[in-house]
Amino acid sequence: TKQDVRTCAKRQSAAGRNAASSEPSLSPVLIGESVYSTSLALALSLAGAGQPRVFCPLETEAELLGPGDLVVESEAQLQKLLATEKVIIADPLYQPICPAGAQFIRLPHEGFSGRLYRKEIPNLITGFEKFAAPIVKL
Repeated sequence: TKQDVRTCAKRQSAAGRNAASSEPSLSPVLIGESVYSTSLALALSLAGAGQPRVFCPLETEAELLGPGDLVVESEAQLQKLLATEKVIIADPLYQPICPAGAQFIRLPHEGFSGRLYRKEIPNLITGFEKFAAPIVKL
C-alpha cells in the first residue's frame, strides 16, 4: 500500500540518521531501483546494519526515497558518490566503478544483469538472515 511504501522511505528519519553527514561509515550503500532498495535498506537497518542509504539510478518519486537517498543521473556521478564508501551492495555489473578498497556485496538483479548472474540471486524472503548476517557483522 501507499502507507507501507512511505514507511520504508522514512526508515532513516525514525532511526535518527544525520542525512547531511558526509562521513563515510560502514553502513552500506545500496544501488538499485527505489522500492526494492529502500525496502532492503529498511530490513538491513532493522537487522542491525547501521543506516543504509540508496543510490537509485532510475527515475522515481521523491517520496519513495528516504533522507540521504539519491537519484543518480549518470555513471560518472555514481562513481564520484561511491568514491568514499566502504560497503556497497549492488548488481555485479556495478563493481567496476566501485572503489578498490570498498567491500562489494554482490546482489544480482534480473532486470539489470539479466541471466548472467541468475544463479547468484538470493531469495531475500526465505534467506534474508543468511544474506544480512555478514553485512551486520561489518
